[in-house]
Parts: sequence; C-alpha cells; structure tokens
Amino acid sequence: MGDRTFTSPHLLMMGYELIQEVPGGEGLDVLMVSSVSVSGLNQSKPVPVFNLLLGVERSDALQLGIGPSVSWSMPADESLHMILTAGWVVSNGALDVPLNLSWIPDINNRDCLFATTGVTF
Repeated sequence: MGDRTFTSPHLLMMGYELIQEVPGGEGLDVLMVSSVSVSGLNQSKPVPVFNLLLGVERSDALQLGIGPSVSWSMPADESLHMILTAGWVVSNGALDVPLNLSWIPDINNRDCLFATTGVTF
C-alpha cells in the first residue's frame, strides 16, 4: 500500500460506525460498536482501520468501550492493537452527537490518541 511515512502526526479519519445496543435496564445498556474508517486522507496516504468495541452506555450519555483495532499503517506483525474509548452523547432533538476520545496503546511507543464525532439518528 505504499509509503506510510506521514509528514505530520495529525491525520484526518473518515468512516462509518454501526452501533448495536442491548437495553440492560436501570439506565445501563450494553453496546457493540463496529467501525470501518480510512485515516491519512489529509496527507494522501489512505490507511484502512477497523475497530470492534464492546462497551456500556450509562443514561443514554456516557459511553465506555474496549476492543481490537486493526490498521494497515504498521508492519504486518504490528497491525493488531487494543483500543480504549470514552465518550459523551449530546442529544439535540432527533439527532445525537457523540463526542469520543480514544487511545490505542503501543509497546513500541507509537501510542495513538484521537477524538471523533459524528451524528446519529
């Protein structure tokens, strides 16, 4: 997929996320989140990224999740990582706006911290 050397640590990521929710009662729901994204678009170096998260949502606002993340920006033997995420959902009428902060730790000190947002309806 070509050279993956980026000129800046700041990358634009765009993609699609599917959230499946299992109501748990008492304001605590179980979430299964899968996403397909392309990162590096602002540097003309597209990198496919796939995430699968298992998490919880409290009172339709606070979200916490953990799971695997697969990215083709690393050498093949380093493409699988863990992802941790926390977020808050802001309701605005029929639309919800999730604000999330995610962290992908790396044993080679190439940790990745990123913020995401979008619109759900």
